[in-house]
Amino acid sequence: MVILCKKNSIILDKTQVEIDTAEKIVYNREHLFYLRGCSPLQIITDRRNLHRIPELELQLPKTMEYLKQALTCLNCRVFAPMDSSLAAFFDFGADHAIAFRADCDALPIQEQGDAGFISTHPGAMHACGHDGHMAIALELARRLSRKKTLRHNVLILFQPGEES
Repeated sequence: MVILCKKNSIILDKTQVEIDTAEKIVYNREHLFYLRGCSPLQIITDRRNLHRIPELELQLPKTMEYLKQALTCLNCRVFAPMDSSLAAFFDFGADHAIAFRADCDALPIQEQGDAGFISTHPGAMHACGHDGHMAIALELARRLSRKKTLRHNVLILFQPGEES
């Protein structure tokens, strides 16, 4: 649970965390991100779009298409290490890489509610937060694409089948 506490701190899992400025906080109903310089509208848009198209286990064609479209315009090599997965490799000329992983699959739950971005797939829902994980990974990819140098190469993995 995350609660905005005061201008320069938040309560995160019952622990007060100091932050530099309130501008780092972007609130999106279920998630609180503090990301310097991010476009909150793009993260919210990505999360809501992905929330609308939850897919189960290893069958994620719409999810992979959404992610692929977002990644192909960036300065990275996009490839599929296996069906229903994607990877984005950012080569900064280092002899090693660090990796970030985002789960992509949903749960077999019928979503109830009337938000403008509920699941359009009967019997499937991102009740687990993977839509948020993917949106954050896409934002990381956008930021990496703007970098000229970095000490490490970076690999972002979009993993299917974590819930099954």
